[in-house]
Amino acid sequence: MIAGGAAYWRVCALGLLLVACGGDRVPADARLPTCAPYKGMDNAWGYCVYKLAGGFPTRQDVEDLCPQSGAWEDQCRHAWVAGRMQPNSGVSTEDLLAVCAGNADCAFELIDFRPEAEVTDQIARCREYAGRHGEDCVGHAVQRWWIQDPDADEVARIQALDLGFPRQVGFFVAASTFCAGVGSCAGFLENQRICETQLEVFRRRPETCPQKTWAVMEHNQDRGAPQGPGPNGGGVHGPAPGTVGGGPGAAPGDPPGLAPQDKPTPPRHVPGTIPPSP
Repeated sequence: MIAGGAAYWRVCALGLLLVACGGDRVPADARLPTCAPYKGMDNAWGYCVYKLAGGFPTRQDVEDLCPQSGAWEDQCRHAWVAGRMQPNSGVSTEDLLAVCAGNADCAFELIDFRPEAEVTDQIARCREYAGRHGEDCVGHAVQRWWIQDPDADEVARIQALDLGFPRQVGFFVAASTFCAGVGSCAGFLENQRICETQLEVFRRRPETCPQKTWAVMEHNQDRGAPQGPGPNGGGVHGPAPGTVGGGPGAAPGDPPGLAPQDKPTPPRHVPGTIPPSP
């Protein structure tokens, strides 16, 4: 019993636990000692929590700690998701989207890196989660579909659907029709209208036909090819998540003695762009 009790208290002494050994929740400043000096300095405290968020071990840590970072909560959640996009992170896309909590930048980055194999499923995810990036998200989805060399039946299937994004669908169906000689513009009225307009553009300027190559979006370039069932998905690589207080999963630029007061406000994003990695 004595040996077992000693081991029990050694575990308790590790700190940074979700729940204290007596059953009470450990205060955030005790779990994040690096941030303790900034307690009471709302913005500095929030920035410090955000900088450590990539190393939080579990989703529950995110739900416990990120809401305490104030104006930095979106960035805090985004940082945790950004470190877990690789399949070997052990976190499902659904759970990661839940952690994004409506942050369109976070969701678009994730959806684009973990594409669905079926283009209509990917478009549905874009519609539900990508917010102001919805059109770009769908454009990437249909571009992936085009790169896979759809046959005439597949072109007709997609062209016949009202997917809510006729500009993106019509453009790539026109590319298939003119540039690859596969399929036609016939289909759902709005898709067909855009397709026929774009077809005239390609006829006048055939050099504008899109290339069947995929470029990883800038925000995901350091993560390699998109990981998932869609085109170019596959290889499992990347670091495993870190631990609370730093480690492989923590946000970069987090040396000892960081000075969050030097960054007075959360980063502001230009509408329609994806922010740099947290």
